[in-house]
Amino acid sequence: MSAAVLFVCLRALDPLSFLNTFLRSFVGIVVVVGFPLAIGYLAFPGYLHMFGSSSRAFLYAYSPHRWLVAEVVGSLVCVVVYVFLKWPTTAQVGLLLAGIHFALWSWFAISADEKSLVIYPLLGFLATLAWGLDVRLSVGSSSPPQPMSAQASNL
Repeated sequence: MSAAVLFVCLRALDPLSFLNTFLRSFVGIVVVVGFPLAIGYLAFPGYLHMFGSSSRAFLYAYSPHRWLVAEVVGSLVCVVVYVFLKWPTTAQVGLLLAGIHFALWSWFAISADEKSLVIYPLLGFLATLAWGLDVRLSVGSSSPPQPMSAQASNL
């Protein structure tokens, strides 16, 4: 029921372009880095209590793979650049970057002996594809609708 109310509210606010940009950015952040941030959040409170410093706790939350923090920040930058600057211009580059990102997090879940968590990067990848298609199609929304085969060849 609450999802239906949220849907109706968002459809009522649809004509506001700044709201559309904000929502597309927010949804992109959630689908791309939601799983990595959730994994870090599970370990973060324990490290925050241990170290007392949020920056050190954030680094240790991804221990022993601390370089993953840079990957999360890079992914956030890619989402913002994709929404506002429309980069990468070809769908193949965006697909490659998303594939590498989610393959990395799938590997991280498997290497942590959490094989049951692999479904979440897979769902995130599919949600990212849907979000990316929505952002791409919203750019050309002033043109008349095209058949799906013509849209796929334009991507």
